[in-house]
Amino acid sequence: MQSDFYPNLETEGALVAYALDDDAGGAEIKSRLLLAGVPAGRIAKLSVPGVENLLEAASYRKTFLGVLAECNPGKRLPNAPTLSSRKDRSWAAEMEEWTRAAGMRPPSKVAVASRLLQDGQAIPSAASRKDLKRLHETLTRALTPVSSRQA
Repeated sequence: MQSDFYPNLETEGALVAYALDDDAGGAEIKSRLLLAGVPAGRIAKLSVPGVENLLEAASYRKTFLGVLAECNPGKRLPNAPTLSSRKDRSWAAEMEEWTRAAGMRPPSKVAVASRLLQDGQAIPSAASRKDLKRLHETLTRALTPVSSRQA
């Protein structure tokens, strides 16, 4: 998204909050949002470098490989790497790098996310449940009008 559009995001809904990855891209977007006048209290940072890292690793890997096969018909898929720790690196970036190194066209993040949802595989890992609960609380607080908050 072009950075000059960030101020317009505020007009897309009655109240908007943002959940950003804990990586360089998330930090850059946060800076742009703050420059656009978004209050810091409505910007939440995930505890992982990519939202996909909150899922069960096996579900993400299997779904990615399924969509990858569709993007590369007739190509034999080499053995995919085991995903790194959920805190180390974005799994989407990791798999995209592996895909390109294998000479294949990687699927888009949107295609993989859509398939995860469509197939009921967007399952949070047990290790991520605390993080998601904290994120939910942060976003709920950010989206609750001050006048509606309990003392």
